[in-house]
Amino acid sequence: MANSNYTLKERFIAKVLSNTPKIKRFVKRCYVSLNALIYRKAYVIKGFGEISEKDLRQTGSLEANEEFFFGYYDKSSINSIGWVINHVTADNTKFERRPESNVEIVLTNIDTDEILKVGKSYAYTWQQGCRTQWLDDDHLIYNDYNRLHKIWEAKVYSLSARSVIKVFDRPVQDAYKKDYILSLDYQRLYEVTEDYGYNNQGKLNDDEKKNLRQDGIFITDYVTEVSRLLFSLEDIANLEKQDDFDHSFHTINHIMINKEGNYFIFIHRYYRNGVRKDRLIGSDFKSLKVISDHDMVSHCCWFDDNTVYGYLRHDGKDGYYFIDLNTLKFTLNSVVDKLGVGDGHPSVYQDNIVFDTYPDRSRMQTLYVYNKKNDTVEKLFEVYQSPSFKESSRCDLHPRFNGNGDMIFFDSVFEDKRKQYFFKLK
Repeated sequence: MANSNYTLKERFIAKVLSNTPKIKRFVKRCYVSLNALIYRKAYVIKGFGEISEKDLRQTGSLEANEEFFFGYYDKSSINSIGWVINHVTADNTKFERRPESNVEIVLTNIDTDEILKVGKSYAYTWQQGCRTQWLDDDHLIYNDYNRLHKIWEAKVYSLSARSVIKVFDRPVQDAYKKDYILSLDYQRLYEVTEDYGYNNQGKLNDDEKKNLRQDGIFITDYVTEVSRLLFSLEDIANLEKQDDFDHSFHTINHIMINKEGNYFIFIHRYYRNGVRKDRLIGSDFKSLKVISDHDMVSHCCWFDDNTVYGYLRHDGKDGYYFIDLNTLKFTLNSVVDKLGVGDGHPSVYQDNIVFDTYPDRSRMQTLYVYNKKNDTVEKLFEVYQSPSFKESSRCDLHPRFNGNGDMIFFDSVFEDKRKQYFFKLK
């Protein structure tokens, strides 16, 4: 979550404090709140260019005690007939989610104003919702926790049937149409991050932490519902194995399937003595291939079926890179790099890449769109995020295009409640 609005001195202090996480967390909270007071701007939202605040719309109506959001940046929340996915909660999203709480998945139609309640889920986070995603215009898939059998499930809901038509005994991380789903262990993720892991069952025991042979990436056939372990964590940890792997805690995160469905990428994250390192790995479902191994991989997306675009470290330089998977050539996006905004979340439609920033000193987050063909970048919006939304309860904008590329959706808390918004590009 690097933000280059901070000085080298500030980042050095943060690095030193990394050895004492609790002290670092306390110092960071105080420092962020102080900066927010000193540098606070006179507005909570501002549009730029041809885009103004009047162009912004919410994706649904809101009860007085409710908040609603979509989640991550790698999926579009809207299908081609105007139905938008919302995760609705009566909880205050400034706080970590409670294991006994749930969100309701509600579809709203931005063309007709219709509302359709899909169901409740006990498997979610503020950052990613329930990993709810469209399989096609009629079907969506989402995660839930079966409290009777104490397992995570993936459910498929049909608009036309107005009901759940399938239940898989593994949760979804990513899905390819109605062909297959890829799964990972959300409890293992919770061991190291509340942002993406599920807290229904608490922490792993020591044996579960060390069990790399039976955990990893699972694939489930959509039709037969048969599931198998595609690659174990042991397979992944043995790939170009490093000296510290035997003494590290290994996880998988951010599985992303390409448009053709014949390749996927994921981040292999491993932790030793509280220090995190990342590798970006790709697979054709038969073998594994290390794409990037420079200690830091943050947020990636597919630019096309042979090109990954993401914020990562390459040869000591952090930035947004285009990666040719055939040649493993890394090309820095120098236009975006000159903005000095640091890490964010990119989504692609053809030549356009929309991305956000983390809050600066004034707690403003910014939306940009980069056009690769013209090699230009345009500022779209600034929105405010209160310091009271912090750590796993923060609200990243996570921008995403609709299917036609003429609308952008994002989550925000500039009205002091978590809501999903959208606007049309001009």
